[in-house]
Amino acid sequence: VQRHDRELRGVGMQGFQYDMYYDEFISTATILSPNVGHLMRKHFPMRSQRSQQALRSTRPRFPVGIQEACFSNAVDYLKQYAYTGPVLLTVDDTKLLPGLRPFYDLARKLWVLVGNVGDPLEI
Repeated sequence: VQRHDRELRGVGMQGFQYDMYYDEFISTATILSPNVGHLMRKHFPMRSQRSQQALRSTRPRFPVGIQEACFSNAVDYLKQYAYTGPVLLTVDDTKLLPGLRPFYDLARKLWVLVGNVGDPLEI
């Protein structure tokens, strides 16, 4: 309704305030399937893909490697969503070599190579 009113007035969707839960749902759907995001954008008011990416970039990242900070971040996420079910930590090493890629570690302020066995390698 609000989108239709804005279109009738010739006003864009800039500055539109989205409900937190609606925004999170749309963001998750777009991450899982960009095609679904494009389809939903035709029918519902929602952030652009670029706006969603900019919003995600402001959120804290998980640290590189398995360390104590990973567990505390995971606990915080689980508390935030009030999840009390089982949790599992696994490593999928079926395709190690094709998965090697550089990644900038903000905490240590250096580039590391992730996707190998063991700790990330400093570059």
